[in-house]
Amino acid sequence: MGRKGFIYDHARCIGCKACQMACKEKNSLGTGEFFRRVDTFQVGEGRWINFSSACNHCENPGCMAVCPTGAMHRDAEGLVVHDDAKCIGCGRCANACPYGAVSLNRITGYAQKCDACRSLREQGREPACVSACPTRALRFGDIDDVEGELLLTKGNLSFLPPEAQTCPTTRAFHVPLAVQRPLNRPEESTETPVEEGFRRDTDERFVVLGAGPAAMAAAVAIRERNHTAEITVLSRENFYPYTRPLMSKGAYRGFHHRDYVMIDEAWMAENRIRVEINTVITGLDPERQLVRLGDSREIAFDKCIYALGADCFIPPIEGVELEGVYPIRTIPDVENLRRAQLLAKHVVIVGGGVIGLESAWQMKQAGLEVTIVELGPTLMGRLCDEKTASLLKERFEAHGVRVLTGCGLKTIRGTKRVSQVVLSDGREMEAQMVILSAGIKPNAQLAADAGIQVSRAVIVDKKMQSSNPLVWACGDCAILNGVNNATWIQGILQGRVAGANAAGDDRIYDDKPSSIVVHAAETMLYTIGDLGKNIPDGDYELMPGRIPPAPPYYLVNPRVKKAEDTHITLCFLNNRLVGADTLGELKCIRAVQEGVENHEPKAAFLDKMKSYGIFFEA
Repeated sequence: MGRKGFIYDHARCIGCKACQMACKEKNSLGTGEFFRRVDTFQVGEGRWINFSSACNHCENPGCMAVCPTGAMHRDAEGLVVHDDAKCIGCGRCANACPYGAVSLNRITGYAQKCDACRSLREQGREPACVSACPTRALRFGDIDDVEGELLLTKGNLSFLPPEAQTCPTTRAFHVPLAVQRPLNRPEESTETPVEEGFRRDTDERFVVLGAGPAAMAAAVAIRERNHTAEITVLSRENFYPYTRPLMSKGAYRGFHHRDYVMIDEAWMAENRIRVEINTVITGLDPERQLVRLGDSREIAFDKCIYALGADCFIPPIEGVELEGVYPIRTIPDVENLRRAQLLAKHVVIVGGGVIGLESAWQMKQAGLEVTIVELGPTLMGRLCDEKTASLLKERFEAHGVRVLTGCGLKTIRGTKRVSQVVLSDGREMEAQMVILSAGIKPNAQLAADAGIQVSRAVIVDKKMQSSNPLVWACGDCAILNGVNNATWIQGILQGRVAGANAAGDDRIYDDKPSSIVVHAAETMLYTIGDLGKNIPDGDYELMPGRIPPAPPYYLVNPRVKKAEDTHITLCFLNNRLVGADTLGELKCIRAVQEGVENHEPKAAFLDKMKSYGIFFEA
């Protein structure tokens, strides 16, 4: 048996911190405690990477060398692990680890660190960080046979200690080997760029409206290409840019907003990206090249990135203004929900999409009676096949979550605070809290008022340029070829293209298939591409199947006991794979993702699925 370890594919990493939060939740870590964390570092001249790190299970571990009792030791898999029974809490291991991977538990006083989720792997599961990664950037397995660069032992990276100290074994791909300190001004820089690329330093003024993933991706893309320009990011929120998709994945249970930060204040200051938080934007004047603010200031620009995102759609329901009725989109929204759940017994979730389902599960785990109200005929109707959606509904109902499809919310009743709701079919039910998750409303009005073409969202071309040549739009507030993707990954990719082109580069947005991972109701759902929702009837073929949990096929979800607990649907167009979903077991999602992205031929892809033991219905 070869050595085990983590394999990290940087090309897939989007810095979403899902791995960090999954690890934090699995190990019940407090605020500021991490076994795995995601940081952003500068690479080359104006380049940056997201780097996901945990214990490197080094060849010469400093923690083992100084442990006086043998509590830190290496197991049969080659992993560095800790034995609480031998630990005396001296803290020498924590001081000796140059990577900060070991800490002392605040309650027990014993050392604590990543053990690659041994308890999960003994059940046939992947480590929590691996199964949570939406882009499959993390893997765990034999590292001796992995072909590729051993990042941490191929030169000393400026953001890590010298590799000779411990010889870490983490394998990582697609990361430049020559890594620099944070970007200096050109006249101060003595480094050589990692790779050649577009570069034009000017005294232009770039103003980025918004501070979400698309906005920050655009700001960094500009700075990559222009080291002297002035970059200003304007945000209406009172927080520095944070990771929004994690809002419904555990935040109700007490995580601090610092755990969600995308790029911290110090990094932005180092790279001269000025972020003004708590700033209201009241007007955009492309002709005069001005942005008007709520405090009567005006900010001039040469180029503008419009990335104002979207707000939760608030349905026109009577009583929606009552206390106890909340959307879920921002940190203040989550703080409101955390307080409100202490006063509630019954909660109604309006909307059966990703956020609605994950919110419902979080509330159920908090001990509340939960009802999901979905206007459409199925849950996840835009993203799942009908059979998959039906099985998903059964999973929730099996855990005591009431699911009502095909009906909406008509009225919310109460004096000052919600106490009852009335459905569109006339049924009444008790509720002390209502969570609104009925879609989004792109923030495009500011653009429309400025004379920019809008169709629900800001209309852009493949270079993310709006109808005004000085304004580029990206993220949830942009629409390309009639499609408003409004997903985290697409927002980042669009932001990179918008920023690059605003800086003078020539980039085209390559629209990758959207994918979603949902963890709720003790099951897992993955969906990618088109499952016939946007294809004319008769032009596509849906192929349902089951995923047997029997050996030798490994399991991601240990709760899967039989094939009937799983479901997979493939969608073929002209005998090419264009979409898929899988419920209950995610062991094949890497192959599914590659198959959809590459539009693999039907016969070849079905042969590949045989290696996972998956069988399909005739």
